[in-house]
Amino acid sequence: MENKTSYNPSIPYNSLPLLPPQKDIESITILKKTITASRALSELKGAITNLPNPILFIDTINLQEARASSAIENIITTQDELFKASIAEKKNDNPATKEVMHYKDALWYGMEEIRRRPMLTTNLFIAIMRIIKKNNSGIRNAPGTQLKNPVTNKVIYTPPEGENIIREKVKITPS
Repeated sequence: MENKTSYNPSIPYNSLPLLPPQKDIESITILKKTITASRALSELKGAITNLPNPILFIDTINLQEARASSAIENIITTQDELFKASIAEKKNDNPATKEVMHYKDALWYGMEEIRRRPMLTTNLFIAIMRIIKKNNSGIRNAPGTQLKNPVTNKVIYTPPEGENIIREKVKITPS
């Protein structure tokens, strides 16, 4: 594993660890947090079943996740724009809002696919990415992708580079 002091956000992080994490994830701290999370999810599940339209509540959570995840890539939109876009039948002209809505659609697609076939696969990741980007591209093979601070233009992260390396990183290995 790479030493944090040697990490350079401007260089492709090709030594990104493989999935699942090889660390011992069954520590006492993690197991205690798992119990707490399990209880909270059980309470939420109970509360949701009492709602007249549980899907609306879940869709709101997905919308917030899509917005937060898109913000990491400097795709910024407002809550109002998202809620208007989710209930309006008309086309939305804001590119950031459109992409966040695509992200939300991709989350729903991924959840349904995992419910149908509980496996994470490279093909599923590609299908999800295609929904977000609204194109038919596959694994990124062009160099130069970086996440930058939109104000300072400082590079925050450079993902792994090269189709073979990316395929290796998204492949789930048995633990």
